[in-house]
Amino acid sequence: MATAFKQDGGFGESKLLNKLAVENAIQGFADYHEQQSHGKKSKSDGVTYSLNEKPEDELDASDDDDDELRKIREKRLADMKKKQTEAQGMKSRGHGEYAEIVEDEFLKTVTNSKLCVVHFYHRDFERCKVLDKHLPDLARKHFETKFVKINAEKARFFVEKLKVRMLPSLVFFLNGVAVDRMVGFDELGGSDEFETHVLERRIAQSGAIDFDFIAEPEQKGKRNWLLLIWGAICGVE
Repeated sequence: MATAFKQDGGFGESKLLNKLAVENAIQGFADYHEQQSHGKKSKSDGVTYSLNEKPEDELDASDDDDDELRKIREKRLADMKKKQTEAQGMKSRGHGEYAEIVEDEFLKTVTNSKLCVVHFYHRDFERCKVLDKHLPDLARKHFETKFVKINAEKARFFVEKLKVRMLPSLVFFLNGVAVDRMVGFDELGGSDEFETHVLERRIAQSGAIDFDFIAEPEQKGKRNWLLLIWGAICGVE
C-alpha cells in the first residue's frame, strides 16, 4: 500500500500562518512593554514577581546590608574626626617637637599631656648635649609623647621637689605624675655612643612612650600607621 503523505498547505496557508505569527509577536511585545511601564506582575517558574520590584526578603537583606555599611562608614568617620581633633590638640601643646621650657611652664607642661619626658640638663655637661642629639628624633617619632628640656640651674624648686641630684636626668610623667627616671647613661651601656633605639626602649619601659610604636633597628625609617595619619593631619615629617 502506498504511503500517504500530508500535502503541503501551499502558499496561501503558509502566508496565513506567518501573518498569525507576526500578529502574536506584536501583541506579545505590546503586553511586555505595558508590564514594564506599569510594573504589572509576571509569572516565571511558578513564582510571581513585580517586574519593578524585588521579593521582600531580598529587600530586607539589602536594607540590612545598607544599614551596616552606613554604620561602618559613620564609625570610621567619627574615629577619624576624633583622631584629627586629638592630633591637633597635641600639636598645639608642642607634641612632635623637642623644646625648652622654663620653671613657670613646668606644671602646665607635665599635666596637659598624658605622656611627658623631661630632660633636666646643665648647659656645660657633655652628656646632656648627647641626649640633645637623640631626643628630637624621638619627639618626632613619638608624637603621642611630649618631650621637653629644662635648665636645672634655673628650676631649683622642681629640682628639689623631684630630688634631681645628677645630670643628665630624664624624668618620665604619666598624667602629671612622675613614675620613673633615668640618671646618667648606666642603663644605656655606660657609653656616650649608644643608638637612639636603646634610649627609646629604656623610655618605653617607663610607659612614657607607646611601646607599639617602636621598630627594630633593621626597620629603622619605617613609620607606624598612626604616625602617618597624624603626620598628614598635623604636617609632622
